[in-house]
Amino acid sequence: LVGGTMMYFYQLINGLANIPAIHPEQLKEINQRIKSYTLEALYAILQECDPLWAANVKSTDKQRIERGISVYWSSGRCLSSYFKEKNKSPYQFECAGLEVEDRFAHRDIIHRRLDHMIDNGLEQEVQELWNEFPDSSLTFWTFVGYRQFREYILGECSFEQAKERVYFATCQLAKRQRTWMKKFDLEICSVELKKEGAVCPL
Repeated sequence: LVGGTMMYFYQLINGLANIPAIHPEQLKEINQRIKSYTLEALYAILQECDPLWAANVKSTDKQRIERGISVYWSSGRCLSSYFKEKNKSPYQFECAGLEVEDRFAHRDIIHRRLDHMIDNGLEQEVQELWNEFPDSSLTFWTFVGYRQFREYILGECSFEQAKERVYFATCQLAKRQRTWMKKFDLEICSVELKKEGAVCPL
């Protein structure tokens, strides 16, 4: 396995919680019920029904708050209780990681990657998605790039502001990925980016 979100690697290696699926009709009813509360009220409900999960969720994290409440209302059990019953992976893993030695060079790559995305139609892609799915509560509108350029096409910021926000969010994402790597017993290989496309042997 190469690339991807570090959280997925962590769950693959350490096992997944066996959280029961919610029947579509029941989920529809739960979502309607959730809509009748403010986010502040929902967080208070989560703190009452699942204090362990709430302690690890920000009061502004709408998606994780609603997830915790949905699981509790549908199963009668706290979401946090399922994570104590993870199914361990039957496989053994050998993990290695690449880390860019020069952070300034890494940021330059992020800038060039963003320019490439814009040149290849990021703005148009976001506009077409918004035309079809004009609901900012949908999960994919939180994705880096989509969120910032949605704000631009809605007139909430300038093009340059959107671009700078994408760059900043991507740098933050790279930082979080480095933090996740510390959770693994990795053989880290530092990459010195002397030129684009540099390869480091493992």
